[in-house]
Amino acid sequence: PVWRVDTTFGAKIAFGYGAAWRTPGNSAARRRPSERVEPMKLKHLLVAFSFLVLPLTLADSASAQAVPLPGTGCPGSLGPIVPGGRPPSSSNPWNLQCQPNPNWNCVSGPVILLGVCSPAIPLGGLGCVAGCSLVINPSFGTFPDPLFVGPGGLQPGFTFCAQCACIDAAGCIQISEALQITMTP
Repeated sequence: PVWRVDTTFGAKIAFGYGAAWRTPGNSAARRRPSERVEPMKLKHLLVAFSFLVLPLTLADSASAQAVPLPGTGCPGSLGPIVPGGRPPSSSNPWNLQCQPNPNWNCVSGPVILLGVCSPAIPLGGLGCVAGCSLVINPSFGTFPDPLFVGPGGLQPGFTFCAQCACIDAAGCIQISEALQITMTP
């Protein structure tokens, strides 16, 4: 065995059995085991991967972070939206607002219900039309329309549902299609 100091790739001390050492003038020589995968090259490869591939992956999934739940609310009602085309983010401010529903005759403006997404609960005679359902159970509360959310309040991956609702002049409840929201980083 021979001990050698190789300064070609930084000050490394290596142990070998007389095999040909890779030097700038001897590129055809065999690589020693410690050179087969250089840690710095692997690190640079992983960094490049994270900057090129990961944003493309997040871009595909980000567009599906506010998903309408068809067949919820009162038939034909429009659900809340996240305007601006950006998904709800934990690091940026965003807002949630109710869309105008022409069939609603609200006593006062609509409110936004937020809570845990659950199987649809029929409203029965409380709904203004047959087939109205609530998918929020339990509720986090009612909030004004529009609802502005600042950064840092909700953690990435947190999922909840939103529905717009109001008391109609006819004395019944109007409730919109639900929107399932998953927070992005």
